[in-house]
Amino acid sequence: MAETCQGSPRPSDPLQGVRRVDFVGIGGCGMSGLARMLQSMGIQATGSDPVSSPITESLLASGIPVRTNQDGTEVPDDIDLMVISAAIAPDHPEVLAAEQRGVRIKTYAEGLGMVQHGRTALCIAGTHGKSTTAAMLCHILITCGFDPGFIIGANCDQIGGGSRIGASRIPQGGPLAGDPGILVSEACEFNRSFHNHRPTVALINNIEEDHLDIYGSLESIIEAFRDFALMIPPAEEGGSLLISHDEAHRHQITPPLQCHVATFGFHPEADYQVVWDQAVRRTGILRDGMWTIQWTNPMAGAHNALNAAAAVILAHQLGAEWEEAAEAMAAFGGLDRRTQRLGDRGV
Repeated sequence: MAETCQGSPRPSDPLQGVRRVDFVGIGGCGMSGLARMLQSMGIQATGSDPVSSPITESLLASGIPVRTNQDGTEVPDDIDLMVISAAIAPDHPEVLAAEQRGVRIKTYAEGLGMVQHGRTALCIAGTHGKSTTAAMLCHILITCGFDPGFIIGANCDQIGGGSRIGASRIPQGGPLAGDPGILVSEACEFNRSFHNHRPTVALINNIEEDHLDIYGSLESIIEAFRDFALMIPPAEEGGSLLISHDEAHRHQITPPLQCHVATFGFHPEADYQVVWDQAVRRTGILRDGMWTIQWTNPMAGAHNALNAAAAVILAHQLGAEWEEAAEAMAAFGGLDRRTQRLGDRGV
């Protein structure tokens, strides 16, 4: 199935002329990953967080200065841009200090959209499962040799943490070989943050009523996801959307799209039909009623069978072989705070 949406025009380089960026609330997974990404691009990163943590210690060890004083007196003099986390209020002392100097202020989501420029951006969207699916996809792509960059909102030791720089060009054979390097990130719908992203390839895993203090109704949430999908470029420019057949209100999202669209789900009419055997945690994918691949899924539940299938499908669309992608998925060990095994109590 292929449907069609008008892709948004690609902006000029939003980081042109930026030499130093300060991050307020740098201690989170996303903010720290973004700081590392900018540092790898030759932009000096600094930041603040009120409490020292393993993340801030790691940043310090990698050459990114982090301060704990946030009263506004220690904001570096020569910053070109300040990026603030979602937890930082507009009247925060460091924000006010930067504004008084005429420094541009951007949210984390806006900053993430900036670094997606010039990359093959894979944006993982949906009410649930963003971190898990993103980590699954990153593990598959690393295992299959695609050397992706990523910024996700949870730690996953198996893939090296919550962020990774990745290659500047896609090294593998396949439809995107030689294109700008892959950057996988979560596309969060809170406060319409994902409208700041610049997706090349996107997943919409599911859409449910959430953040009603922001949206007010399910219809407004669906509209926000539709606007996100409209940002994907046309198919001839590599634009692609994988969307749930059953759980994402796809008939209200996809028409009329210019990007390639494929559906996945348990329904037999999905482009990629997912089959899940709960008794043995066996997950498989059917195309036109024929088996494409099967594997033993390490994470329990029907929802994780769908998450895993989406990750395997996306990896295949990027050029990974079905067998390699499924084998990598079967070896995925999970991420922090998502069905994480913490210990045994002898029961």
